[in-house]
Amino acid sequence: MSRSRNSKRMGKYTKQVWISSPPEDVVDAIDTPDTWRIIVPSMQDAETIEKEEGGYRLEFTYKLGGIKIKRAIETNGSEKADDEEEAWNDPDAPEQRTFDLSGMITGRYSFEISKQGTGTRVKFDTQYKFSNRVLDRITRQFASQYLTRQFDSLLANLKHYIEMEDADLESGVIEPQGEFAEA
Repeated sequence: MSRSRNSKRMGKYTKQVWISSPPEDVVDAIDTPDTWRIIVPSMQDAETIEKEEGGYRLEFTYKLGGIKIKRAIETNGSEKADDEEEAWNDPDAPEQRTFDLSGMITGRYSFEISKQGTGTRVKFDTQYKFSNRVLDRITRQFASQYLTRQFDSLLANLKHYIEMEDADLESGVIEPQGEFAEA
């Protein structure tokens, strides 16, 4: 009974985007904590903590529908997708980047990055769950719709950031594009 109740609270989002840059540029951008400060809408007060075993933890405040929420994104580094040994021997095998989410919204972000033609295909897949405290303050449907718009903005901002000629920008310089601009 509690299992079905928990699964109903788990949100899912999957989308792909094509970026007109090589996979290495996409991987570098995703692996750089400062990029997250630029591409994640509503991120505030971000602090990067380097982990001894590799990777990093990015702790920040996230504004969800006017409510400030403490969150963290954490990674341990990278790996090739699918069969590890075979994939490392194939330079065109997709690279997988996985980030664990903690705080009042928990879950996982997963990026699958692969060469496609002259650019890169990025598949973004996430599962997330709100704490009961957050759900008490806003409705689940509103929150899910809001996060879907935020994930759309994250991908649009990532694409825009990587495709710019001089992507050496400070946090907050990129404004969300077109339909992804926050209302």
